[in-house]
Amino acid sequence: MASLPGCVGTPLLEVHSRFHTSATYGESLEVPKSTQEWRDKVFIQRHRITRGETAVCEFRAIRALRIKQADRNLKAVTIPDCIRTACT
Repeated sequence: MASLPGCVGTPLLEVHSRFHTSATYGESLEVPKSTQEWRDKVFIQRHRITRGETAVCEFRAIRALRIKQADRNLKAVTIPDCIRTACT
């Protein structure tokens, strides 16, 4: 992200989850994710964790692209098209 000086990543703003069944150590789980919606400064990801055909958990995460300002505070910034394209 050379075009985003001070970028600190995409911290979580909200998470909503729904558990269907339990999982334990040693089990193989799949965790595909997709970007459900793009907004100006935030995006919403959907995750569906499965064990084979069985849904274990589904959750929605709202994230914002943040940069560190000169005063060390974090600020949400508009998500560039290159990031949207890379995540599609």
